[in-house]
Amino acid sequence: MRLEVDTTYPFDGEVTVRIGLSAPTPFALRLRVPGWCEDATFSVNGDPCEPPVEHGFAVLRREWRKGDVVTMTLPLALRHQDSVMRRGPVLLALALAEDWRPVRSRHRVPDWEVRTNSPWAFAIDEASSAQVHRRPIPAGQPGRSRGCSYWVRRCPFGWFRTAAQLCGSPVCRAEAA
Repeated sequence: MRLEVDTTYPFDGEVTVRIGLSAPTPFALRLRVPGWCEDATFSVNGDPCEPPVEHGFAVLRREWRKGDVVTMTLPLALRHQDSVMRRGPVLLALALAEDWRPVRSRHRVPDWEVRTNSPWAFAIDEASSAQVHRRPIPAGQPGRSRGCSYWVRRCPFGWFRTAAQLCGSPVCRAEAA
């Protein structure tokens, strides 16, 4: 048996699984449905299906054949949760300018202090609508079919929402002093 997974998850919500078999074989294919996801959809060979979800896994039971294709789509709507913005499993944060300074070195490995001079005390206007700006992930780049981490400058999407700087906050007043 061979399973080929094609996805750019978590930046895109579509996960495609191509099944390779030497002969038709009955088995249960289990696909993890993340806890944050409420409305995952599934299809087999383009036909929608509604598999049962057992202990967080969608269970697709059938006789599988060479070339069968399963598609799982996880909606990645922006949501405001606990003072942060999330898109699917990704936590979105304010990009700050970083000033990295070595503090000390131990065995040629430095400890670093990271500070910012960027304004950072903001409040999100919950009445405003959030928008996602997408940048494509080119084929053959990290993030296609393999997990990888992205720094803010390489992340394939960003978000925009109305916000206001909290200049009256105790933190701003302390910084201004």
